Amino acid sequence: MHSIDLHRILQVHLHGISQPKYPRFRYGAPPADTFTIMPALVQPTSRGAVRLASDNFQDAAVIDCNYLGTDHEFAAIVRAIEAARELGNQRAFDSVREIEVMPGPKATAEEIRELARLASASFGHPVGTCKMGVDKLAVVDPELRVHGILGLRVADASVMPQIITGPGTNASTHMIAGRAAKLILS
Repeated sequence: MHSIDLHRILQVHLHGISQPKYPRFRYGAPPADTFTIMPALVQPTSRGAVRLASDNFQDAAVIDCNYLGTDHEFAAIVRAIEAARELGNQRAFDSVREIEVMPGPKATAEEIRELARLASASFGHPVGTCKMGVDKLAVVDPELRVHGILGLRVADASVMPQIITGPGTNASTHMIAGRAAKLILS
C-alpha cells in the first residue's frame, strides 16, 4: 500500500450549517447552528466507468462511480476523517464547539471506517472521460474535435487526463473553453 501524504491529497472544507443549505444527510439532518469539517480526497486513485445499458440510445447509461475503490483511497479517507476530528478538537474551536456529532467523540476505529464507507460522496468534479489524442482510444484530437463527427468539439473537464490538485476544476475548464473558442475562430 502507498504511504498517505495528507498534504497532497486532502482538502478540508469548513462549512457552517445554520440554515437548511444541506437538506439531506445520510445520517439525518444535523442539529441547528453546527459546523462540519469535511475532508476531501483531491487525487483519487480509483476509477469508475460509464457503460451503455443496452443498444437503445434512450436507455440511461450505467454509471459506476467506484468511490473508495482502492485500498489506498479508503485508507486515505479514514486518515483524513481522523485528521478532521483532530482539527475540530483544537482549542481554537472551543468557543463554538460543544460536542462532536458525527461520528461521535467515542467512535471506534470500526465506526470511523463505517462512516467512510457510508458517508463518502463526490464533490462533483469528474474529469478524464474524453481522452485527447490521436490513438484508437482517444475521443478528441489535440484541437478538441471529436473523432469521426464533423463540427463537434468537447470543451470541458472531460478532456483533462486527471483531476488537478487545487480549488476544483472551474478555472481549468474556463481555460479549456477559451482555447476551444480560439481554435473554432481560427
